[in-house]
Amino acid sequence: MGDNELNAEQSAKLLQVVKAEPHELTQGLVGAPDKAFSGSQAEIDSFLQRVNESNQRIMEQASAFLTPQQLTTLNSVLTNAVQSRKIQSAAFFPKQ
Repeated sequence: MGDNELNAEQSAKLLQVVKAEPHELTQGLVGAPDKAFSGSQAEIDSFLQRVNESNQRIMEQASAFLTPQQLTTLNSVLTNAVQSRKIQSAAFFPKQ
């Protein structure tokens, strides 16, 4: 997280928060392709809404133990991950 490095306790807590979320919503954070992108546009939209809700829960819980600067960085990571997932899905699941 740049100059806002997490200490061991913060890292452990953040990992616990992320692991508590449904796997299909967080697997894209580590670069795994999201099969949801192979569905219809309505399914993709629903999936992205669920990802955004998951990210919001992560941010809310992380606010209890991260500094404001760390939260800003985490928000950027989560937001960028959603964009990367969209780009990756276009390569893995091209629309015919």
